[in-house]
Amino acid sequence: MIDVIFKPCYSKDNSYLQQVVTALENNGIYIINKNTEEKTIKKIFILIRFIFSRNKKIVHCNWIENIARSKTLKSRFKVAVSLIKANILHILGVKICWTMHNSIPHNCKDIVFAEHFINRWLSRVDMVVVHCKNSMNLLVNKYDYNENKILCVPHGAYETDNINKHLKDKFLHKYEINSDSLVFLYFGIISEYKNIPLLLKTFNQIQNPDVKLILAGKMDKNMETHIQNKIRLQCNQLSNVVLDERFIPEEEISTIFSLCDIVILPYDKISMQNSGAMIQAFSNGKPVIIPEFGYVLDIKEKDFVFSYDYNSPESEKRELMIQINNAVNRKDELKSLGILAKEFADTELNWNLIGKKIVEAYKNIK
Repeated sequence: MIDVIFKPCYSKDNSYLQQVVTALENNGIYIINKNTEEKTIKKIFILIRFIFSRNKKIVHCNWIENIARSKTLKSRFKVAVSLIKANILHILGVKICWTMHNSIPHNCKDIVFAEHFINRWLSRVDMVVVHCKNSMNLLVNKYDYNENKILCVPHGAYETDNINKHLKDKFLHKYEINSDSLVFLYFGIISEYKNIPLLLKTFNQIQNPDVKLILAGKMDKNMETHIQNKIRLQCNQLSNVVLDERFIPEEEISTIFSLCDIVILPYDKISMQNSGAMIQAFSNGKPVIIPEFGYVLDIKEKDFVFSYDYNSPESEKRELMIQINNAVNRKDELKSLGILAKEFADTELNWNLIGKKIVEAYKNIK
């Protein structure tokens, strides 16, 4: 038996955590901190029971690199505390696992500080889960991490809901979408590293009134106010762009995706290794326009992946425009490409198989 503290084990913004926790439980893992509603005294009791359990004990962390986004006094304190906690866990016989989602924190203000923390963190980590080959290469070549301690599994597919016909009709009217429209969808939190101003500037060059862009997601509260206002102003000035600025609840996600022909995610590559929004698109049967990074490099030959690379701001805009035009020219193919994307998600991104591989790797931790 293996007891696991999975941190964090729940997010209302991203069901990835709930999916991986369920996959681990389905493969015999006991997640001791799953009930996030427990009172503090109960949580302390559970933690004590975990520490003194005779089962193998693992703390599995996600996104811990975010504490080193900037070299502030607060960040330095969090980094020091995290490293001390890791040392204490090892003294208590607890193993540490880390899922590496990004090469560095998104919107990182001090790359040297972040990489220094990752290096020190890895010296205390017994196993790393990655979702692409590029992440594995980064760990081995940049941080000299033991390849035998790395498990590479894909990011699993998302569960999808039935499309709400009444809600879809409401959105079609609200977004002014008709049967001739070719609809691009950006889905997810609107953050600085996701390059929305670039996307809007590129879309400003499109003269076809039937080509539309929907931006569906809330603004990142950490993004500077002037950037948020710039995005809102750009959207207001473009007749072919709709900004649906809000948190999209789980029950609306599949219906939102059903409105589009293709998903567009023009991220900055520097911190990216994986994209939950891309997996969300595949799960809902949509092809994707996206830069070449991390997991995209593993699947860029797939027909439903409209990938592009760049090495300067000028080439980034140019290559993005090429893929937008590519999608416009292949409008009649997009539905069939979406079917291929859905088949890929259902067969290759199966959470139960991913959970089984993680559990086997847990068992092999020395």
